[in-house]
Amino acid sequence: MFPNWKARQVELIDKAEFFEYAGYPIAAKWVKQLARNVGIKNPVTNLEKDLDETMSTWESEYVKGDALRRKRFDSISGVLLAAAKTGKLEQEIQSLMPIIQELSSNVQNIATIVKAFKPFREKRDFKMQYYGMCILYMLDVEGVFDQAIRCLYVLISALRGLPVSVVKANQTKLVDIRAGFRKLRVPDVFFVGWEDGHVRNSIAHGSFRYDDKSGRMIFKDVNPWTLKEWKKDLTILQFEELFFNVDDVWFVLENLFFLLRVTQLVVAKQVPRVGMDLIMPRIRQAIKSGVANDLIT
Repeated sequence: MFPNWKARQVELIDKAEFFEYAGYPIAAKWVKQLARNVGIKNPVTNLEKDLDETMSTWESEYVKGDALRRKRFDSISGVLLAAAKTGKLEQEIQSLMPIIQELSSNVQNIATIVKAFKPFREKRDFKMQYYGMCILYMLDVEGVFDQAIRCLYVLISALRGLPVSVVKANQTKLVDIRAGFRKLRVPDVFFVGWEDGHVRNSIAHGSFRYDDKSGRMIFKDVNPWTLKEWKKDLTILQFEELFFNVDDVWFVLENLFFLLRVTQLVVAKQVPRVGMDLIMPRIRQAIKSGVANDLIT
């Protein structure tokens, strides 16, 4: 038992409630069991076994047979777990914290837009739903997806012995980061749904139109130097797939960060800020203000 086991329990329960809120009830039960076990004397081997069960349970609940999610999980989890084992995660996490905090703040903007366009979903007004999703996509690409990609780039580069500073990563365009990933021999699974930035550019520049007859949105992007035009039309379901693919990068990164924190709370002798950075109070406040759904009791 650790001297600060009560504070560890508080944070573990907080993480368990987050996983329950996020839709991973079985993983949440495992984290709650871990919270109970840190309050009693337990062999480290038993705790490590329960941690393995927690990780594998969350993995199966997240992947659900989806091939892309499987590749994305394998790539991101491999990076984070390797970073944790080598100690490079702790080295890099402090420099990445401003990005992570910005991401958490930016996600609230997305929740607010979802709330604003919710009446159109209830009325089955597909045209207005589509316009709302376009705004969400642009905000996600600009304020969440891009930063999550940069977090991964900093971590992977450090692990491969070619460290890139957070400052440099923030100054690098996504297209160049994508090329950097390829040089690091990282599977091209993080940019699915990004469409080389064309959809984002189309929305940001107002070069998209909804066709009432076909129910499709027509996206256009013109290269200002070559004047070459990119054009694509998508149904709302096809566009939803783009949105969820870019959103998924931060989602899995966030959840794996929390799972690593759970590991730290259960077995690490020294843990910084135990019980101080709780997630659920902020989420409950968002529920109370109406910008998040009440998915837990």
